[in-house]
Amino acid sequence: ILENFEYADILRGSSEDFRFMFGLDRAEEVYRQKVAFYCNPFIYTDGAHDVRLFTRQYSNTYPVPKVETVSTIGAGDNFNA
Repeated sequence: ILENFEYADILRGSSEDFRFMFGLDRAEEVYRQKVAFYCNPFIYTDGAHDVRLFTRQYSNTYPVPKVETVSTIGAGDNFNA
């Protein structure tokens, strides 16, 4: 997994991804402990919660507008698109 991080120009993952892979629940922990050494920038999504962006020089939080969810199938692909 970490080797793949090294090949990425941008890494995007969800809170569920990182909870499953590393047992980590906080975006800052994921970035500092698992991502920063390998890849810059990093986008952390968390369902209906804020999106977090981390780079070595900058971090920010972006609010997610409330929407009525019909289906979560393909949610990550839709975010990426």
